[in-house]
Amino acid sequence: MSIFLVHGFRWARNEIRIHVVLQEVDDAAPNNLMCGDSEEAMNENFRELYPGPMANLPPLRFIEPLNPNNEKFKYPSEPYAYVADVVVQSEDVIDVTEAMNKGIRAAQWDAMADLRDIIAKGEKIGWFVVHNGDRFLAQQERLKKDENGADGAEEEADDVAEAQANETQYSKGVSEQVERLQVHERFDRRSDVSEKADKKGGKFKKLFRGDSSNVVPTYSPARPPAIPLAVRSPYTSAWSSTSSNGTLNTNGVIFWPGAALGWEGIVTVDGISYEYLGTGSTTLPTLPNLQPAKPLTVTYDSQYSNFTFAAGPAVVTASFLSSVLPEDLCRTSIPLSYLTTSVRSTDNQTHDVQFYSDVNAAWAASENNVTVQWDLYEGSNKVNGSDAAIRGSSSIYSWLVYLQKPYAFAEEADMALWGNFTYSSSPMGAENFSFQSGSSGDLRYQYIMQHSLQNLLDTDYRPSAAREPVFAYAHDFGGVSSASVRYTIGSVQEPAIRYLTGQGVVPLQPWWKQCYADIHQMIGFHFNDFNATQALAARFESQLRADVNAYYSANMAMGYSNGTQGHNNTDQYGREYIYNPANSYGFLDPQNFSGIAIPDVEEADAYYSIVALSARQVMGAYVLVIPPSSGNGSDANSTATEPLLFQKEISSDGNTNTVDVMYPTMPFLL
Repeated sequence: MSIFLVHGFRWARNEIRIHVVLQEVDDAAPNNLMCGDSEEAMNENFRELYPGPMANLPPLRFIEPLNPNNEKFKYPSEPYAYVADVVVQSEDVIDVTEAMNKGIRAAQWDAMADLRDIIAKGEKIGWFVVHNGDRFLAQQERLKKDENGADGAEEEADDVAEAQANETQYSKGVSEQVERLQVHERFDRRSDVSEKADKKGGKFKKLFRGDSSNVVPTYSPARPPAIPLAVRSPYTSAWSSTSSNGTLNTNGVIFWPGAALGWEGIVTVDGISYEYLGTGSTTLPTLPNLQPAKPLTVTYDSQYSNFTFAAGPAVVTASFLSSVLPEDLCRTSIPLSYLTTSVRSTDNQTHDVQFYSDVNAAWAASENNVTVQWDLYEGSNKVNGSDAAIRGSSSIYSWLVYLQKPYAFAEEADMALWGNFTYSSSPMGAENFSFQSGSSGDLRYQYIMQHSLQNLLDTDYRPSAAREPVFAYAHDFGGVSSASVRYTIGSVQEPAIRYLTGQGVVPLQPWWKQCYADIHQMIGFHFNDFNATQALAARFESQLRADVNAYYSANMAMGYSNGTQGHNNTDQYGREYIYNPANSYGFLDPQNFSGIAIPDVEEADAYYSIVALSARQVMGAYVLVIPPSSGNGSDANSTATEPLLFQKEISSDGNTNTVDVMYPTMPFLL
């Protein structure tokens, strides 16, 4: 029994037969491409039909999986064959790690992807273990049978039984090892990537391409399992996972327990629309003027998460600011977060630029079968559906989305079942600013084709599963070399919590009501406070970095960097590790494939990364409320000078003010 470790993709048997017949590849046997001159004939045919990809590929192998239980070695054993550019064959043992670590050149990988898209679109490119009855051995044994009669037949039966036994024993170990490696490329081992790695400040900057053809961005200071986006309270807690090579426009946005949230962002440059946020484009038909923006970098600190993308002749930056300002009670009690999206020309030319963004009802309802309702406000004035028009260039427009039948202080899947979800924006100097609510597919298609919305309000209130309602804005800046728009987003609960007092259970209002009259004033202050918040956030961030640097300056023996080692998958202690961007951990122990500490950044940077993300998570876990009055306890005390703080578990079961969460938070609060 032969065992093959192959790098390539599956090619369906029916497609093989059609190709061989239509292309008149007379020397190819479509039921067994390993037979006779089939491989040579197919390679010759491919070089003639597909000269581009084949120019960067070695002679291809066509490996047939043969079920060992398939008596008499009949082909085809399976309804597909493997098209492979790398093949390791053995009758005994294959060192999977050694074979995969040799890597694939980027040009060769891209060529395989191009060929796959031509003949087997949609199939996965990766590493596969293939078991085959070894046609050569089978043919030789048959010849022996013909020459030696019964003795040859007995020998053939013995060989087959032995091969099957060996296959059963060995295949389990190989398959488990490949599965733990997630059967995919060792991107950091590719020679051209290593050669092009930009070593700077002890870090390597490099781009990897995953099995799904997603480009994996560079992360700084390190690659965490998830990136905080809008994280300002237990109910304003949106994240982007980095697992499976994913980023902002492939994995989309999730609520902290993992449920999907609809948040879409598209930038249009010279008529081509680039999706940089969310995965809403997957619901649309294939459009020639719509494509994903190419991820470049992801950076974060204690305040920001910044994503950059290539979009034709421009760079798009999506900057998420959830300020950590623990000493400013008014600002820190606001459960809203900022998104600033900017476009900058890379060729110093002006380009026609538009922005689009929408959110869906999943932010207000965890269940897709409950009816949600929505309103649009200009400032504090509700926009009339029959008179929807843009009145002021500085006006703030806010969508408020809420359950038609709210349940105060109730949750479903850790999401509040009362209050308002809000999404706001402003014209921001655009030549044309528009809004619309309606079905997600209709609005996104409308924007991509027209680059604007129609200022229409959909009043058919419904569950999110019924023609998914979304709430959108569009900005048209015309010909510019740079432009930016701002959005604010969050979930607002009034009152915020129930509290047991000596006079009974009383509802407590959020602390921000001490500072702002109502939700509209709070939204307006927050939106216009962006520059001041930025300055305060920069001050906190500078102090945090200074504190970390001061600690490591005083404790130099504790710091290290393995940057001098080169990117050879060996840390400063000489221990090997695996880098696998498809895995949530990223860096793995090669012995048991468990996650390990980040080995290719300085310890000070790794520590800073943990502290910065921890600060974001702490601030996103609590709410500040007005204490009960000293009277009958039925009202919040409007003269209180200090709030009560309630902290919710946002990494486990969602309980409030439990010791196991409060205790590790104390260093931050102190």
